[in-house]
Amino acid sequence: MAMSSAAFDGRSNTRRGRGALFAALLAAVALCLPGVVQAQASGSVTGRIVDARSGAAVEAAQVYLPGLNLGALSAANGRFLIVGVPVGTHQLRAERLGFTTVNQQVTIAAGAAVAVEIRLDQAAIGLDEIVVTGQAGAARQREIGNAISSVKMGSLVEPVKDVQQLLGGRVAGAVITESTGSAGSGGFVRLRGINSVSMSNTPLLYIDGIRVRSEDLPRSSPRGDRSNRSGNVQASPLSQINPEDIDRIEIIKGSAATSIYGTEASAGVIQIFTKKGQQQGKAQWSFTGAQTMRHTMKFGGENRDWIDTDGVVMGNSDYHYMEPWLRNAMGTELSTSVRGGFQNTSYFLSADATDQDYPMPNDFEKRVSVRGNLGFTVFSGMTMEWNSAFTKSHLMNTPSGDNAQGIPLNAQRPTTSYTGTVPTLRGNISKLLEFEIDTYVDRFTTGLTLRHNITQNLDHRFTIGYDRSYSDFRSLRPYGFILDPTGIVDDKRWTGEIFTMDYAANLTLPVGSKFALTFSAGGQAVQN
Repeated sequence: MAMSSAAFDGRSNTRRGRGALFAALLAAVALCLPGVVQAQASGSVTGRIVDARSGAAVEAAQVYLPGLNLGALSAANGRFLIVGVPVGTHQLRAERLGFTTVNQQVTIAAGAAVAVEIRLDQAAIGLDEIVVTGQAGAARQREIGNAISSVKMGSLVEPVKDVQQLLGGRVAGAVITESTGSAGSGGFVRLRGINSVSMSNTPLLYIDGIRVRSEDLPRSSPRGDRSNRSGNVQASPLSQINPEDIDRIEIIKGSAATSIYGTEASAGVIQIFTKKGQQQGKAQWSFTGAQTMRHTMKFGGENRDWIDTDGVVMGNSDYHYMEPWLRNAMGTELSTSVRGGFQNTSYFLSADATDQDYPMPNDFEKRVSVRGNLGFTVFSGMTMEWNSAFTKSHLMNTPSGDNAQGIPLNAQRPTTSYTGTVPTLRGNISKLLEFEIDTYVDRFTTGLTLRHNITQNLDHRFTIGYDRSYSDFRSLRPYGFILDPTGIVDDKRWTGEIFTMDYAANLTLPVGSKFALTFSAGGQAVQN
């Protein structure tokens, strides 16, 4: 048995930043830590920030008393605490990107704690939508100069089967092209067309801030076979993502993404955000089931004259339709998830199973995937997120494509070969189905993100992640195979790994009552 392995490329691609920058940033953070000044006669304000429409807790809302330099950020359960508030009547203000600002009057007595509940209405205009892709931190759409498209799963009416279908027709400038109808094949995603003749035109793909493989997996063809005698399928990473796990997708097109993600992002960036739980939230279960059928219309040439490259008519070609080798393909998909939380902890867990046949006679796909997203409040102002997913797939393909030992080519070629000399498989085409083509694909992605809101004006985050793709391609033409009587067996394995580290800090300085300056710094390192 022949076997080959892809070697790991240890080249490091540093996008931005150096070690000195990280040290300088950490030093700046230390210098910016404010001292806490307690007045001799003071009280405190405590309470909870909630969504006025749903009643859900609002995390990371800024709650402060203008002019007193006192404030806090709401935790994941919406609660906040401000201490050292001078005695008297003050204005309490609550702000959160994507929500309207609320002012509320509070009266503080010495040694007393005032409890309030502030209800925030979601902003109605699209320019208040919060985006993070292409930015060092969260920002309103109106505050940035780049065009960022966003697709939210909650706004969809009809179900979608994969990420390509989710993007198609919903993102301006995005072109989704299906490659084949074979098991495991994905589509090509292009944002604003072809951007480079020397670099990849596939957008970079991020999931929850973690860089993952965006290029298709290696072609499923035997090692050293120049004739592509296989199923000729390249599995797409996008097809391995369960759309039921997605909360929203942000897309930044063209060269605008290079300022944050480097020159590799000249074709754009697609960032997928998966669902999260909610602290202090009851467990919410979801179950989805789907039964599908795929039918392929008749295709293939009719009887016509066969003409060689010199224009000489060599006789009637007697082409076949593909219909005798096509089938109605049935499929089943089951998905379940649970989300919720308790004190200082939130969770989202999901599982998905797919068993799908395809119109070509040997094609099928069996896939299982699991995901776990956990969130923790380490202490007031600091949160940690741990997101992980694993997918395992088994693909079987019919020999097809531009393949002399494949079904479509032999069904539609003339009664002799293209030169008119060698008999073809006419009458024995079905024997090509003895050609077994299997691909086993494993995908594991995990990432950890720490966010620390030092003050209401200063925050930073650190993300580290790992993505691993593995494929095992197996090809068997058994002993006695019609075109290779001695048989051929091949096993080709490939592994791809991506490591990601990302750091960003943001400092916001108010300028008057209506303007603010935001300074951002950070760095990203990717090893592919």
